[in-house]
Amino acid sequence: MAMALMDIHTESYFRSSIIPLLERNFIHVLVNIRGGGEMGKHWYEQGRMFNKLNTFYDFNDAVKSVLNSRLWK
Repeated sequence: MAMALMDIHTESYFRSSIIPLLERNFIHVLVNIRGGGEMGKHWYEQGRMFNKLNTFYDFNDAVKSVLNSRLWK
């Protein structure tokens, strides 16, 4: 699931609720995609309106990074 819109902040922290998934070899990744407010106003602005494509580039780059890291093997 992915969400990056309207300056919504998602704080990263340890979630014990995902332990059962990790034990089953799931990979949990939290990506700060441009358009969210986690990294300030400039980061937010770089993911909206004429820069909206940056949100898709960020998501695709994150997926490629996980796949290239071979964590999924």
